[in-house]
Amino acid sequence: MYFGKTVRNPESYTGSGVYWTRHLKKHGDDVSTVWTKTFTDKKELVKYALDYSMKHNIVESRDYANLKEEDGLMGGDTGVTEQGRMKIKASSKAHRHNEETKQRIREARATQKAPMLDRKHSAETIQKIKEARAKQKPRIGYSWSAEQRAKFKSVILKRNLISVQA
Repeated sequence: MYFGKTVRNPESYTGSGVYWTRHLKKHGDDVSTVWTKTFTDKKELVKYALDYSMKHNIVESRDYANLKEEDGLMGGDTGVTEQGRMKIKASSKAHRHNEETKQRIREARATQKAPMLDRKHSAETIQKIKEARAKQKPRIGYSWSAEQRAKFKSVILKRNLISVQA
């Protein structure tokens, strides 16, 4: 079980605790919300959450996947109201680069040299890259079509980034 609070739909939101999300990845997220309680008073929420956390010892109990006591404040709602979000959005729009600055940035980037331009990875580095990629999780549910593979291969060959052995 996981004891937590949400400002989202409790029937569809599964939680975000570190241990809990790891548990869901391993065992699947076929979970259901056992009960919900709505609060309009922040002090009442904090008192209830802390009392419940202590009463059920949610951190030490093997029945709960909580790593810390729930206080009803951490995570989820940051305390920023919709009006506050609109103010932040408006102020961030006011801090955009003007056209002159954008042009200076473009010119500066145009003169920058790509870090690997005219360089090649050593055999040792290539081996390390291969080993690291072998450990990575495969891209589930996505595979390239024969047409995509052929196009990619032709682009690579045109750039002479790899050599083909017959």
